[in-house]
Amino acid sequence: MKKDVIIKKATPDGKVAITMFADPEVANEIVRLAKEAAIEVIDGGKIETVAKSAIQAEVFSRIQEIAEEMHKTNKDPVKEMSLTDRLIQKMKQ
Repeated sequence: MKKDVIIKKATPDGKVAITMFADPEVANEIVRLAKEAAIEVIDGGKIETVAKSAIQAEVFSRIQEIAEEMHKTNKDPVKEMSLTDRLIQKMKQ
């Protein structure tokens, strides 16, 4: 059984970039919660294949590029509760 994965990386400005490899249902729920929390969701396009030979530096480089794109928007989302707390709350219901 293949596990879902979240890659988390801190940016220089203290924010956190997240890349998730998960089933569409899980990913869509996370995206929905993010949008409810006024967090901008950027579509990174489609990944054709994920090979085991992918170099970790390339993965983190792409994550950094996405984080920089998000930072350029300079939108400070207003949120009362963290996305993680909202997800936990939803899962408890």
